[in-house]
Amino acid sequence: MPDELEKLKKLDKKIKTQEKDFRDKIKDQKKEFAEIIDEQKKYMMEFFEKFESLLKQQEKDFRDKISSQEKDFSTIMQGQRSYVNKLEENVELSVKKIIKNIDNHKKITKDLINELKEQLIQDKNVLNTKIEELQSQQDVLKISYTVNEAKLVEKVKEVIKKEVKEAVKEQEREILMKVWIDELKEIISDFEKLKTMKPDEFKLQLNEISSCIQMFKKKLF
Repeated sequence: MPDELEKLKKLDKKIKTQEKDFRDKIKDQKKEFAEIIDEQKKYMMEFFEKFESLLKQQEKDFRDKISSQEKDFSTIMQGQRSYVNKLEENVELSVKKIIKNIDNHKKITKDLINELKEQLIQDKNVLNTKIEELQSQQDVLKISYTVNEAKLVEKVKEVIKKEVKEAVKEQEREILMKVWIDELKEIISDFEKLKTMKPDEFKLQLNEISSCIQMFKKKLF
């Protein structure tokens, strides 16, 4: 039983760690995605500002020269068209690049989410199986108490020793551990009364003891 409880705690800790890693990875993905979008937006804004500034300058130069250089009008306009076409091509390439980056990050994020969800489901299934095994062992142990009550006392003592050792390592558990020890001492001191109870009453009392132990374990861990 103690080994199974230890395995159960380790598995629960592993799941919590994976859930935290999952949230951290998703957060990093979102942050990276936002940074890419901001970078592309900044690039586009600078690009269009330069483009607008250049067009204004070109327009000014054109207006200054048009009166005296009408013969060069066709050549200038052709150059403007070529430049605009080039800018349009650059804009189109930039947009395609942004879309491609977005699609890639969506795919990476989706794959990561699916992988982590699958691992989480597997670990939770293992945890549920361990819990069922532990509950089954507890049921068997409860039945054995009716045959040999000394085993119950010994088991409670082992739990007390183990949990006291754990409590010593962490000072913040001292108060809760003291309450638990007092409860278990009271259970042990009243054990003689349990032997005189009817089977149904004994089973009910045993369930209360088990619930008490589980409750304190949850608070401690």
